[in-house]
Amino acid sequence: MHTVILFGSKNERQTGERLCGAFEKNGGVYFIKDNLLMLGGGAPSFLLCEYESLPETSVKQGIVIFKNEISKYSRIDIPSGFTAVVDSENAPALSLLKQRKIQTVTCGMSSHDTLSISSVKEDRAAVSLQRAIVRLDGSEMEACEIPMKFEAFPGDYALLCCCAALILTGTDTRPGLSI
Repeated sequence: MHTVILFGSKNERQTGERLCGAFEKNGGVYFIKDNLLMLGGGAPSFLLCEYESLPETSVKQGIVIFKNEISKYSRIDIPSGFTAVVDSENAPALSLLKQRKIQTVTCGMSSHDTLSISSVKEDRAAVSLQRAIVRLDGSEMEACEIPMKFEAFPGDYALLCCCAALILTGTDTRPGLSI
């Protein structure tokens, strides 16, 4: 089971809802939020935990996704086996990550970002992986275009977070990703 921690303000709900839906369609999910455990999609491949402050964890490997709203007083202790996913315009999160020795996937619309959106239509988009990244299993995924399908456009950052999490956990991107 892949551990994904969603970190940031409770006020921002869209990213968590979209991740939960994406994981439900791609292997099933346990979703822990506000002391509530929700199950979606059979025997789950994903554990999604949403927190306003990062808990101490004995989990050695996973993904931490930063919401765009985090407390300026946040402190983080992320195990080295985790990969961070962050909006490239989220200065507080980037500042927190600067001193950590973990792989960071930046999401945005710049040529410097790891993931960016190259095109969007009503029910699909193309996401560009602009440089190779190492997945949680140690395999490397080279730069490429990834087709994404959805019922309603989730917003730029939510789309890129879903794509990043699915890539990092080894989901096959060749047929495209459905979220």
